[in-house]
Amino acid sequence: RELILGKENVEVASTLFALGVVHDKIADYTQALEFYSTALKIRQSQLCDKCIEAAETLANIGIVYGNMGQFDNGIKQWEKSLLIFKQCGIGSEDPAVIVVQENMNVAKELAAANVHQGL
Repeated sequence: RELILGKENVEVASTLFALGVVHDKIADYTQALEFYSTALKIRQSQLCDKCIEAAETLANIGIVYGNMGQFDNGIKQWEKSLLIFKQCGIGSEDPAVIVVQENMNVAKELAAANVHQGL
């Protein structure tokens, strides 16, 4: 796709996003983050910084960080994602927003549990 459409095409970003999903599923988190980050850059430059596609990509980056046990990084990504969803007029009852909020709540609980275990 990249050869035909060019490196900055939103269809290329969609493919990179899908590759990020696959690499997250097989626990290749470094590669997943790389694919998601590249997809995010394309989506932000070709669509806008605050588009739904950017929010979805940030949400998935948060999932990868959560899977890596880096809950604080995941929470930061989910907070950015929720802000963009809100700016796009997506309400708190939207399924995507609910999932992001639930992921963030679980990560906060796990981060707090890790802090308490370390004491």
